[in-house]
Amino acid sequence: MHSFLKILIRFCTIAIKKKIEKQQKTKKIVEKRKSTPINFTYKEKYELENIEEKILEHEEMVEKLTSKIQEPETVNNPEKMKLFCSKLEQSQEDVNILYERWEFLENKKEGTG
Repeated sequence: MHSFLKILIRFCTIAIKKKIEKQQKTKKIVEKRKSTPINFTYKEKYELENIEEKILEHEEMVEKLTSKIQEPETVNNPEKMKLFCSKLEQSQEDVNILYERWEFLENKKEGTG
């Protein structure tokens, strides 16, 4: 069972790395396309002021899920392990999206995006 856990964790890690690589490639493509500066809206200003809190909440979720995956109850149950790995992957993707949005909003605020 212990080797199954290692394989499952490795699978989750590989899947997460592939998603991150895909996001990085997409980000590079978007960076190459320079658009003309657009006005910074009130809604975007509000979003920028509150995005750090959202990021922290999502990072806490990643930490909780990581801890949950390491619990013996989860380790001994392949269905739970798969479920929590899937949730962890989604949470990490959400964190990455929020960071990208934060960067976009900061650049737009400065007039460089």
